[in-house]
Amino acid sequence: MRGLIHGALWLSTASNRPILAMLSHIAIARNAILPSSRGAAPMYGPNIQAPSVQLDAPEHGWTSGRITVAHDTTIDLPTQTLGENQFRVSVFDGSGLPISHATSTIAITRTHSTAAAIPATQTIAVKVRTGSGTRNTLQPLIKKGTPLPASGHQPLKAAYAIGPNLPGEIDLELFQDEGAPEPDLNLAIGSFRICHHDLPEGMMIKEGDPVFFHWSMNDSGVLTVSVELPSLRQRFSSGRFYVDQEGRFIGR
Repeated sequence: MRGLIHGALWLSTASNRPILAMLSHIAIARNAILPSSRGAAPMYGPNIQAPSVQLDAPEHGWTSGRITVAHDTTIDLPTQTLGENQFRVSVFDGSGLPISHATSTIAITRTHSTAAAIPATQTIAVKVRTGSGTRNTLQPLIKKGTPLPASGHQPLKAAYAIGPNLPGEIDLELFQDEGAPEPDLNLAIGSFRICHHDLPEGMMIKEGDPVFFHWSMNDSGVLTVSVELPSLRQRFSSGRFYVDQEGRFIGR
């Protein structure tokens, strides 16, 4: 007689996460198969063997070998290459003979793994002078919770002039913004300084000249900054810095 085996074969990748269920119904010629309810383990009569399955990946020389199909059988499949990985599925009856109409090919596509974005643990800000020029305040660059990696730039203006006849420096000071009204009451984590002798010979920065503060932070918290002076067509880069959980600014 002919009967239906109600079972499932689960295929999984190396992560052991099931990705495919198949063979929920396989018609197999039997001398006797006892009744079974849908979804329950197959029930066989005396001396009746369960069917088996074999998966092959000829391109990689891999085979699962014949595996007896029981209730919720699991087979791990190696997806060795990015893109499509093909497997040939062969089914055999209890006597070991192939079931031609149950043979098929499946394809599993492997992609690059992805992970949820890591948020910035601190708000990092640069100290700037207010429009009236009477007091300083903090201008956020990276806000706490910003998904990393992230990058951007902050347009600023030179607060005063420096050059060959105007010795001095411009400091761009970075802080962990903790909400204190005065910048210096927040945690200082580093500074970027441009001195008059860093400028090309004979050139100067005038008061009010544009200054662009570029920054980028990767998902490990490594911060890279640079300062662009459009009027001089100059750009100055820092080393790499890491802002840790305590807000310490560590040079690399």
